[in-house]
Amino acid sequence: MHKQLQPLLTRTQLHAIFHQVLTAFDTGLLEAYSAVDTAPLFSRQCIVQDVHYLRQEVGKLHLNLPQGCCPQLVQFGMALPVQ
Repeated sequence: MHKQLQPLLTRTQLHAIFHQVLTAFDTGLLEAYSAVDTAPLFSRQCIVQDVHYLRQEVGKLHLNLPQGCCPQLVQFGMALPVQ
């Protein structure tokens, strides 16, 4: 999506769109992950790995995100004990 929109939009427009998309991801993924039984270690590890991967890939886009990528989801993932 980023590759397709980048030549068509200004940097400000692109950042605004991705801010909206990532806000929706933050809300939707947080809701989905909150419904997962995090008692098993494997579940917690999967969630933390998913959040890390999302942050890593979004970071490659060099977007100007005031609160970072999916702040609520990141906070949720960081609160999960993985050991």
